[in-house]
Amino acid sequence: MNLASVPVGEPEEFNVFIEISSGSVNQYEYDEALQALKLDYVFRDGFHFPFNYGFVPHTKAADNDPLDAVVLSSSPIQPSAIVAVKPLGILRLKDRGEQDNKLITVPSTDPLSGKWKAIDDLSEKERDEIVAFFKEVGVQKNKTMDIEGFEGK
Repeated sequence: MNLASVPVGEPEEFNVFIEISSGSVNQYEYDEALQALKLDYVFRDGFHFPFNYGFVPHTKAADNDPLDAVVLSSSPIQPSAIVAVKPLGILRLKDRGEQDNKLITVPSTDPLSGKWKAIDDLSEKERDEIVAFFKEVGVQKNKTMDIEGFEGK
């Protein structure tokens, strides 16, 4: 899929390209040269994504990759879908010592967007689940993941 024509959007509602559906044990990454999703890693021991995951096209983060986005939704979203999302906040973390923050978002059309407007609207359990996921990614991939905490949008 060529992402050149996908608009970024605005700070309060922007587009995310979904790479991974909630529930997946497979980690896919978009390959720009192939213009397709490529299998990057398969988690083990029943570990899986508890949320949808993707990136904001046409952006660059500190790690020189597009901005990563956790997309919380009522149900899994198909990989390669473009989803208009609203930001809730950010999870600041370092991956192998390099800043690799994660935008925490909710689809604009999902019923949860009426419930969640900011990162503080997520329960402690919901925030803990996000943190636990990234800690376990570090364990599964044998790399250092330093979680610095959540910030508002």
